[in-house]
Amino acid sequence: INPAFRGRGVGKKSLNLAINYARDNLAVNIIQADIMPDNSVSVKLFKSSGFYQYFKDIDNPNKELLSFLYLCDLE
Repeated sequence: INPAFRGRGVGKKSLNLAINYARDNLAVNIIQADIMPDNSVSVKLFKSSGFYQYFKDIDNPNKELLSFLYLCDLE
């Protein structure tokens, strides 16, 4: 997000629109996001949008990323 628009909810709105589109139009059941651990703003955004952090080494061979899942069927 352009720095001039940060803190205005643009990222959250964009993420929620993408989630809804994927669920409603693409029949997506699970969305995965991999985020650098030092990107605390993104981690907070994804958690507040219903993503769950999970730790499973086989699914995350790059230990430098945090993996988050969104389960569309729970909506």
